Amino acid sequence: MAIRIGFIGGGNVSAGHLNALSQIDGVQCVAMCELDEDLLEDRCEEYGLKACKDHEEVIAESDAVFVVTPPTFRLEPVEAAAKAGVHVFSEKPMALTLEEADAMQAACDRAGVVLQIGFNFRYDPLMRKALELKADGTLGEVVYCWDRQVIRRADTAWAAKAGARDAWRLSTAASGGRIFEFCSHK
Repeated sequence: MAIRIGFIGGGNVSAGHLNALSQIDGVQCVAMCELDEDLLEDRCEEYGLKACKDHEEVIAESDAVFVVTPPTFRLEPVEAAAKAGVHVFSEKPMALTLEEADAMQAACDRAGVVLQIGFNFRYDPLMRKALELKADGTLGEVVYCWDRQVIRRADTAWAAKAGARDAWRLSTAASGGRIFEFCSHK
């Protein structure tokens, strides 16, 4: 029997997860909710998902959910999934406040479900090699580290192309700011 995965949010990040999950035996992506009805229709058609009206409907169809909404909208679906006994993968940053993050973790702990946060850079081969070199002493004592991530687009050009749908990423109030969103991987 396959693990049924639902998606709460259908933006660009969901497509990456859907592509990866569709290659794993024993995993079936089953449902999605998304406020943008055109995007929801496109994603559901492309990946063979059930289009749902809200996160409660996705949770009812799923063994685990991927919460890929902007961080300001993660707490409610994570708590609802936990209450339903459904495991949760949440994108990062987990939440915008420590109180919300604690509430998410507490809900999952009470329900006995897994809460995983998408710190995918921790599995990047270059990052893992750097950590290995530090751990085995090859690098000696590390007193300063500088990490530069090359992003293929300037924020202003990307924002103009992405439009209002993804403008939350450039809002400190909605995303925690570039430092919070990207440096949360470290």
